Amino acid sequence: MTTFEQRLDEAEQRFQQGRAGLFRSDGTPLYSEAEHADREASVWSTLRRDFDTIGGEAEGLITSARTEIDTIESADPTAAFTRDQLDRITRRAALVEEDALHLPVETLVTRLRTTVGAGDRPEMYLALRAGRRRLAALTTEREQQRGDSRYPDAIGASPELTAVVQALESKFIDTHRREAAAARIAAAESALMDLGARSYFLREYTPRTRPTQPAAGAR
Repeated sequence: MTTFEQRLDEAEQRFQQGRAGLFRSDGTPLYSEAEHADREASVWSTLRRDFDTIGGEAEGLITSARTEIDTIESADPTAAFTRDQLDRITRRAALVEEDALHLPVETLVTRLRTTVGAGDRPEMYLALRAGRRRLAALTTEREQQRGDSRYPDAIGASPELTAVVQALESKFIDTHRREAAAARIAAAESALMDLGARSYFLREYTPRTRPTQPAAGAR
């Protein structure tokens, strides 16, 4: 599959070849001043059209991938639970979340890992909700402490808790599909940044005469 970066390379190559065809080997214009200007404008117009097409497709991919992630993450895991399972979740929710907010992180991680190992889906669902809440609280706390000399180790939330919450998420969320969508977003965003850089460089540094061709083997 052709990537955005490959398509940008091809568009830029067509542009450089088109401009090179406007000059003789000594760097002087091949056509009259008016015709040269028209042909050069056409070459630039083609480049802009190619870049606009690629950029539009990259932006569209980002939008669709973000929508896909939202759909994955907003799916209701309880939809597949029985009435009895939902009743059990309702009865235990407050207790599980209270423990999650006040237990030492190491104890909480151990408890959540045990829940994952047991494989009881209602309990895993409760553990996931509780683990997310504690993780959010820890992240907020670390952000507040960051930069405060009294908390030199405040560099982020617990990686052990993060890992076990991700393990719980994988029981209810298609994490592979979510990661694939996130990778598509990253690639498209990188292409948009590259597109902007190429556009600026070509606009600012394209010479008005034919560039000197590099010697064989030169880079």
